[in-house]
Amino acid sequence: MDIKKSKLILVAILLLALGVRLIGIDYGLPLALVHDEPPFIFGALKMLELKTLIPALHSSDFESAMYYPPYLSYLYLPFFALVIGFKYLFVTHDLALLKNLLTADPTIFFLIARIISAFLGTATVYLVYLISKRLFNSYKTALLSALFLALSYSHVLFSHWGRHWVPVTFIFTLAIYFLTRTDWSDSKRYLLSALTLGLGVGVNYQMAVGILILPLWYLFYNRRSIREALSARYVWQALAVFASLGVLAYVLYPAGLPVNSSDVINSGKSLVGFLTGYAFHFSTFIFNDPALLLFTLIGIFFAWKRERNLLYTLLSFIFLYIAVFYILLFQVDRYIIMLLPMLALLAGYGANAFLERAELATNRNRVTLVTRLLVAIILLYSGASVARLNFLLLKNDTRIQAINFIKSNIPAGAKILVAGEQMRISSTPEAIAEQEKLDPDSLRSVDRAERELDLPDAYHALNLYTVRSKAFDPTVYNYLILDQDFITRKNLPSFNSLRGKASKLVTFEGYERRTQDLVNWLGGGLSARETLKWFAGGFLHLWSIPNAGPTVVVREIK
Repeated sequence: MDIKKSKLILVAILLLALGVRLIGIDYGLPLALVHDEPPFIFGALKMLELKTLIPALHSSDFESAMYYPPYLSYLYLPFFALVIGFKYLFVTHDLALLKNLLTADPTIFFLIARIISAFLGTATVYLVYLISKRLFNSYKTALLSALFLALSYSHVLFSHWGRHWVPVTFIFTLAIYFLTRTDWSDSKRYLLSALTLGLGVGVNYQMAVGILILPLWYLFYNRRSIREALSARYVWQALAVFASLGVLAYVLYPAGLPVNSSDVINSGKSLVGFLTGYAFHFSTFIFNDPALLLFTLIGIFFAWKRERNLLYTLLSFIFLYIAVFYILLFQVDRYIIMLLPMLALLAGYGANAFLERAELATNRNRVTLVTRLLVAIILLYSGASVARLNFLLLKNDTRIQAINFIKSNIPAGAKILVAGEQMRISSTPEAIAEQEKLDPDSLRSVDRAERELDLPDAYHALNLYTVRSKAFDPTVYNYLILDQDFITRKNLPSFNSLRGKASKLVTFEGYERRTQDLVNWLGGGLSARETLKWFAGGFLHLWSIPNAGPTVVVREIK
């Protein structure tokens, strides 16, 4: 393939990758609807507030906000500091007022975190291209590998959020890139890879499993012996660097280890459970990334004939990665995210090998047709899922749709009862005082900030998400916003009798059970640590739900 043409195609793939990761980036904001986003964002903000880079010195202040290691929060710090400085200089010079404004609406910080994640996701696509080109010495293979990851439904989904999975996947892929730099010395390659993986542990401790790629690459791909490893100084230096960075993350913030002692090597392990874990992840790919899975299997077939050293390395890591999580912890569908670049490498290799085989069997014109059909399959099978996901994200969550309806159709000051998962409406000081009387522990920073701000467009809204008490009279309110799944789980029977007295204004259709939440689950998957619930959704699930988020009903009490 012509180098200039391949570069143009690469730029197009990267722009496509970035575009599909940025569409719908404001989903759910200012509500914190995506699991595991707040710890990293609020952790960085807490560091700025307390003027510290060592959360362990103020552990009691951080524990309510951050339950992960601090390295990702460090990445956010300079960007957050710029925003705060800009707003202080050009919006208000009152620090107390500025703090309340940003607490009441932290949208800008979530957007920064998500944009960083989208760029890291796109950078991972580029790294896969570079790795594939080095390993297979083929521009076409490299471009196909990049395209598979660019349109991977799972990778696109997680690249939208300020969570740790895409950053650690980028870090892991960067480590593999360093290993492929055969123009460097062994010591430089392995030390840089260990340094990179050690930084990854400071983002998420589960990244520690990534260190297995170093001995596997050393033994299977580089074809070195264990005796050589034991006698090589750089091997021990690499292990020391990796361990030091991991230990440093723990020392900086011991409370950032989110795994409970009961989670580690818990009971109920069996050979059947061990094997079921592989079937579970395989089924996840069938429904989420079928094109990637199909060509990965084709890639395994051709690599067995031509690239056995690489195949042994990648398959050994994939096998051990899944095994470690079952033996030490448990299986969850999102854990597989870190393996996507490896699968994209095999899928790109398989797709190109398939084309080469077709070229031997027929003439060039037919090969061009087959190439176009192959790319069309990738775009249609993977691209359709990504397009549908982005469409749903652009429509926004049902809870945001309901809140927007309230703001457009109900005057400020109306009394509204809000019963929904992670759902709240800007509230008046009087309503927040009522909430505090019901349950003092239910108040969050946003409640306290709004109480101080006394926003002119606020409602007398009782937000029940954090309220444990049921001693409230729903009949004194004018409107209800109900998330039926939330009401059922919270056991709020008073709402069932109230429905007959309240007329339905509008319904925003969504999922009925949280395991169908496409934003926080890969369409389903594991809803409990002890059992494997089979994923039932994927492509069809995406097209069967009209909106992301739970079904939300707005009612008027007459």
